[in-house]
Amino acid sequence: MRAAGFGRRCLLGVAVLAAVVGPSGCGGGSNDSDVDPAALLDSALRHPVPTAQSQIDFKLDTEGVQQLEAGPVEVGLDGPYIGAEGTKPPSFDWNFDVTAGGLTVNGRLVSTAGNAFVQFLGSTYEAGAVAVANVSAARSEIRPRRWLTDPEYAGDEDVDGVMTHHIEASLDSAALAADLGGVVDRFADSEADIWIGADDQIIRQLTLSADFQITPSRVDSVGGLTGGDFSLDLLENDVGEPQRVNAPRGPYKPISELLAKLPPIPGLSGSAPGG
Repeated sequence: MRAAGFGRRCLLGVAVLAAVVGPSGCGGGSNDSDVDPAALLDSALRHPVPTAQSQIDFKLDTEGVQQLEAGPVEVGLDGPYIGAEGTKPPSFDWNFDVTAGGLTVNGRLVSTAGNAFVQFLGSTYEAGAVAVANVSAARSEIRPRRWLTDPEYAGDEDVDGVMTHHIEASLDSAALAADLGGVVDRFADSEADIWIGADDQIIRQLTLSADFQITPSRVDSVGGLTGGDFSLDLLENDVGEPQRVNAPRGPYKPISELLAKLPPIPGLSGSAPGG
């Protein structure tokens, strides 16, 4: 897998998790015996969020990449989300900001039923239907439930006015590495916290963190990246409320023009999505 493919799978994993994180309600407290954490996780991942205002924060500390020694890579995304329906992919309109190598840039990322767009530095770039179809196909191969192992019930907590069951778990290193195409050799010191609506069994918040090591034979393909650690925080607000997503106005430039302008960030640059 090329470096660009690794980066797309990392970001795709974020999008898949956002899609399953979640109408609001309140529930009473639960006894430990009332909650089967494994069964609750299974049920929650069968109840993806229908609509919401998404907030996603991702942080990556790297080893072996000189360009990123100035600090971690930080990505923030927020905006409306509309869940997938049948074969129709999810739609979203997210503002983003990315900090890497001491620099911060921002823009807008939009996905409609059949296309995707990036607005950046005054221009709008179009991914195209073929790229969106390729990403949708890759998305169908990712199984987040396999990533979570040894779940335990940690009590009931309020999340944005909704009573939730808090589940603690670890990450299954082999399953997560497989969904990243074998680029990552292993994960360690992992933690996962999931808050699931007590009444509707929709995930309202999720946090993940872990150290990772890149497979030695793949280090060159990801720009010298040897390992590091990451953290991810997903939060869904206004679940079930009406949301609106519209394609940005043209004219559009091909996404390949944007990728050609970007600096060589390991794992993220190199080709258009789907390549």
